This record gives sequence, structure tokens and C-alpha cells, in this order.
Amino acid sequence: MTTCPRCNGAGEAGTVMGSVKCWFCKGAGNVNEKQYEMYIEGARLRQLRVDAGMTLKAAAQAAHMPAWYLSKIEHGEAEWPNVPEVKKSMVFPP
Repeated sequence: MTTCPRCNGAGEAGTVMGSVKCWFCKGAGNVNEKQYEMYIEGARLRQLRVDAGMTLKAAAQAAHMPAWYLSKIEHGEAEWPNVPEVKKSMVFPP
């Protein structure tokens, strides 16, 4: 297990309304290695998109996927699809 990158192991996050359970680790404070890697990769892809000045919608269109799915990838909740017509290099340089 690895410390949750979203809440840094606290299991919760402070909001205007008070403390809430971390949505990524579901309050556990840690995640498995695959979840951790997905979160880090998603954050990297999101930063590349923002640095390139692309909107989520534009990047999703370039990658031939719905914007909601690219959002899930950027938040570490989904993996990049393993299909030939949807390549990261179409949107994000290696």
C-alpha cells in the first residue's frame, strides 16, 4: 500500500463545509500501487493538457473519447484505453 496522493494519508480533506472523507482512498489514507500510478499519470496528463492550452473537451476530441472519460483518467479513476485509434501521443507527447 502507498500513501494516498490526494489526501497525503489523512483520509480526509478540509472543505468550506468542514472535513470530508477523501474520495480517492475512501478515507483509508492509502491506496494500492496501481491506483497511485493512475493518479500520478493522470495528474501528469492533465498538466500537459493545461500547459498546451487545451480544454478538456478539445483534448478528448483529439483523443477520440468522451470528455467525461478523459476527466476520469486525469483524476486517476480510469486507465487510458488500450485501443489503436486512441493513442496518448495524439494529444500528449511522450
